[in-house]
Amino acid sequence: MTPNDNLFDGIVIFCAVVEHRSFSAAAIATDHSTSYISKTVSKLEARLDSRLLNRTTRSISLTADGELYYQHCTKLIQDAQQAEAFTQTIEPSGTLRISAPLNYTIKALRALLNQYLVRYPKVKLDLDLSDRKVDLVSEGFDLAIRITAKMEDSSLIARKVATSNIVTVASPRYLEQYEKITHPQQLSKHNCICYAYAVSKNNWRFTKENKIYNVEVSSNFTTNNGEIQLGFALDNLGITRVPEFIVSEHIKNGNLQKILTQYDNESVDIYIVYASRKHQSARVRSFIDFITQNLH
Repeated sequence: MTPNDNLFDGIVIFCAVVEHRSFSAAAIATDHSTSYISKTVSKLEARLDSRLLNRTTRSISLTADGELYYQHCTKLIQDAQQAEAFTQTIEPSGTLRISAPLNYTIKALRALLNQYLVRYPKVKLDLDLSDRKVDLVSEGFDLAIRITAKMEDSSLIARKVATSNIVTVASPRYLEQYEKITHPQQLSKHNCICYAYAVSKNNWRFTKENKIYNVEVSSNFTTNNGEIQLGFALDNLGITRVPEFIVSEHIKNGNLQKILTQYDNESVDIYIVYASRKHQSARVRSFIDFITQNLH
């Protein structure tokens, strides 16, 4: 007898092959390789000790056993889908503990968090605002919002929800004291306000026509807070490099000015990070779906 933990192995793949009438089409539909599809069906047949499909170089067809088995399998899949749909109807409730960057939350997330709470009034948000990279599991967070140019490999699930360009800015008053900045290498002569959590905080990268310029900048001030970083730039103390969402308002009103705009913008991605796709509570699942659908 088949162990219960292997009872459903291969069923979805087998049904996909039948419904798409080929291994290659089923591979595309299920986002697997054709060899994986073929091996999975072969393992299923070996486990059942029954041939389910007649295979030729041009087509596949169900055997008599395969026809009966397929009918049972489609019913099992429908039942499983209905059971999953039922869990989706459970109203999200309880405390949702989130770690998120301070400035991004203020600039981009606050209104969405309000809307989420209106939609799901039984959820309580416990929001920890910090640019520090928390340990979700050991510190008891349900999920985190992270902003990075490159998401590191880890056991966590990372779902990209938005992107923001990186811009290089300074106040007009600071810039008028110096000759016009037209090349990244000129930054080495300026005071640059750096972000402590950047991967290469003192190495700023620019690209133009596929050529890369890496500039070692000097700074008399480094901080792990984007708002303080922004404040020093507004106080005419130097040049800084930040995601555009932090400074867009100040660029519009003329308090800050973009420089080196002829160079291609680098960007950072915004991710929702969580421990596992399995056994997610309704509140975690609803928050991930809500932010993914509404954040632009």
